[in-house]
Amino acid sequence: MRSDAAASPGGPAAEGTTSHLIHRPRSSEHYFLDAPCTGEEHFVFVSRTPLGHPLFNDGPGHFHDIQGTAEMVRQVGEFIGHQFFGLPAEQHAVFARLHLRITHLAAWRARPEQADLTVRVRARPTEVVRGVPRGVELRSELSLDDVECATGTASLAFLPPDPPLRYAPPPRPAVPSPEEREDDDAYGAPQRPAAAAEVGRGSPANVVVSEPAEAAPYGRFVTQLLASTYHRVFAAEGGDHLSGMLLLEAMRQTALLAAGRTYGLTPSRATMATSRVLFRARAEPGLPLTCTAVPGPLGRDARQRPSVPVTVTLTQYGRRVAEATSTVLQDF
Repeated sequence: MRSDAAASPGGPAAEGTTSHLIHRPRSSEHYFLDAPCTGEEHFVFVSRTPLGHPLFNDGPGHFHDIQGTAEMVRQVGEFIGHQFFGLPAEQHAVFARLHLRITHLAAWRARPEQADLTVRVRARPTEVVRGVPRGVELRSELSLDDVECATGTASLAFLPPDPPLRYAPPPRPAVPSPEEREDDDAYGAPQRPAAAAEVGRGSPANVVVSEPAEAAPYGRFVTQLLASTYHRVFAAEGGDHLSGMLLLEAMRQTALLAAGRTYGLTPSRATMATSRVLFRARAEPGLPLTCTAVPGPLGRDARQRPSVPVTVTLTQYGRRVAEATSTVLQDF
């Protein structure tokens, strides 16, 4: 038995393409009832890589953009949560955890034409209270043009609409740590955007982080989210908070910038080979947000390509919003 969810998730990540979400239930026992699924369900998401997208196709074009894949995962998970697990339609999905790993780098090398995208998804409801879940966990295997090339896991939390209230910024610590004092310097510094080429983008309009603060010690890069940043892709989640897509892009750009300036990696031929992200709190709009990157030692992968681990932390007034452990890998 299989059902084709033709009204599959679209949105900015998949615009300009025809996408289908195919449900592949393991049995037909309970699918004749008008009731939410309660266990693990299997799906296949079929689409194509974007073409002419204002963000995900902006850059040197050496690789397909894995950021677009992350946003597709969120959209698919939100659709599954609403349609199959009974989560209220007014609740929107946000990342709680995300882990992506490229397993076949050659498949990610971009070509002039679109690539066929297939994602096998195993989904299950999480935090079930009295039969009602509060989230969805996804485990995925991704193929491009029938070549298996990435795996991922994601935990999504479903949040009710934000109340129409604005909250005051959290109180500043009475005695800030040295790291927080350096972040304070970054808050007050003029916002000079980083160079687009150094963060893997082509258009300055898609740069979301500033030039690193000059006061940061050697080996530590502190950027800040540009106050002027706006892109409709970054508003896709809804809600009165900065989207996970924007935070992922800020961390990606800062990691590329740190790896390039520390070891001379070429951003136009580099990508995030692995990325493990934990979202700790919602990022409030209108408040300064810093992004701190600490690159590890330069290494090589199995094919002797340059590889750099980078730890990235996002903070607002000393409060951790998200943290990521990533590997920046440069292709030949």
